[in-house]
Amino acid sequence: MYFALACEGVTDFAVVEAVLCGFFDEDITDEITYLQPHLDETSKSQKGFGGWEQLLDYLQSTRFYEDVKFNDYIIIQIDTDVLGHLNFGVPHYDENNKELAVLVLIEKVIAKLVELINKNHLSFYESHKEKIIFCICVHSIECWLLAHYKSMKKPKTKNCFKALAYELKKNEDSLKNYKIYQGIAAPLANKKTLEGIRLKDASLHLFLERLSQVAAPNSG
Repeated sequence: MYFALACEGVTDFAVVEAVLCGFFDEDITDEITYLQPHLDETSKSQKGFGGWEQLLDYLQSTRFYEDVKFNDYIIIQIDTDVLGHLNFGVPHYDENNKELAVLVLIEKVIAKLVELINKNHLSFYESHKEKIIFCICVHSIECWLLAHYKSMKKPKTKNCFKALAYELKKNEDSLKNYKIYQGIAAPLANKKTLEGIRLKDASLHLFLERLSQVAAPNSG
């Protein structure tokens, strides 16, 4: 069973990879490949362009359509803090200016991503949806990490990157690095730890639920 990752950036690779290892309760890094953005395997640094806009372009490209066909599963990761941008256009709030519930927000994001996937290849998603797993982080993947590193009475979904840097006593400018994030995310590769965190973050819980539906870990 092989997983290919399409994420906003290379640090997201490290977190999703750790979550997959925790979910399966074993080191499956050899079964994970990186599609978008490109990662230099030697330096573990980003090659070429990354970011959410490049991710959305990738989802409408011939490269994406081919990648879906030649991989068991593709995980598409995006943070919801980008939704307000003109080129995305999914609101955080309803018509009464009330913040959307996590599940509703994620459903709207997935609908938008499906729309983009189908834009240049009609019904492509419907034909391959069993291979596509959405990883929607509300409002950033750092909130998943913060759920481990900070004791909180209620889930935090805003300004998680800044809060994480504060908890780790790290400079924000130097934090965004694949190898650093690999170390930060390492605890999530432990199944017991991951199960504890999922109770604190609804978007992580929903991602793990989706994984359970399509790729249940080995029992026993």
